[in-house]
Amino acid sequence: MERNSKQFEALLRLHEGLPRQGPGSAVTTARALDLLPAVPPEARIYDLGCGPGHASMVLASRLKQKVVAVDLTEDFLLQVTANAQDRGLSDLIETRLGDMAALDDEPQSINLIWAEGSIYCVGFDQALSIWRPLLKSNGVVACTELSWLKDNPAAEASQFWQAAYPGARSVVQNITAAERIGYACLGHFVLPQSCWWDEYYDPLLANIKRLGPEAKDDQFLAQAIHDATAEIDLFKRFSADYGYVFYLLQMLHYLILC
Repeated sequence: MERNSKQFEALLRLHEGLPRQGPGSAVTTARALDLLPAVPPEARIYDLGCGPGHASMVLASRLKQKVVAVDLTEDFLLQVTANAQDRGLSDLIETRLGDMAALDDEPQSINLIWAEGSIYCVGFDQALSIWRPLLKSNGVVACTELSWLKDNPAAEASQFWQAAYPGARSVVQNITAAERIGYACLGHFVLPQSCWWDEYYDPLLANIKRLGPEAKDDQFLAQAIHDATAEIDLFKRFSADYGYVFYLLQMLHYLILC
């Protein structure tokens, strides 16, 4: 979907004002951070595809270090700035308008890359491959990815995600792919269902209700509402078959791969 298309504009309208742009919570961000090795002082920390910046706030407040929040949507970065001001974290949050798949940082310069609900925009394997040269030795990628939780998911769920996100794979398949690229999996866990509802689907349903009357005269908004409603209904019925999984991946030392 083109970012300047009417479809994309309708999608942004539907997601306007949501606490998050995908499943997650401050609790699970903190849990993932607790599973990682200690972050060194003066580390370079990036929150890629940051959205409104909720993960950035947790990282900055917990690590007491600067976090670079990167996103392609300027409105999200304005929200990051406002959120940082409200929480007294302005000195620890730097916003950057940019493409998470085309960072211009020096090789081996980043300690920690965080990507909650955003790695799918690039593709799991492709993003890990792109980011690996940017990481310092033993650098870490922490990301969430839609993953199959059953070997034989329901046909309806499988068909839906095959169309919406054909890159979805099982947890084992994702870990195996990361290892092939040159990462070691430090841990992983499934996000609880509350991460889908509390700050994402429930607020999204409120937007659907509010924008419903306008959708009668806007085919793009109507389609966005239809797609979101179908996704929410699917999760209600098949949440045991798939979910978001947090993957904590540490880059193996370059010399090991030589």
